[in-house]
Amino acid sequence: MPDEIFHDAARHFGGQALATLIAGIATANLWNRLNVSTRQIVSASASKTL
Repeated sequence: MPDEIFHDAARHFGGQALATLIAGIATANLWNRLNVSTRQIVSASASKTL
């Protein structure tokens, strides 16, 4: 992450919130990459249970 983006986000979020935000983005990115690499498609019924 470029320093400029990090510092801009740090102006809006506290340390704990920023860490949580980064972890959430990283987790979503991981699941997206796993789904693409295994060619998994979320069915309509599965998305309604969330």
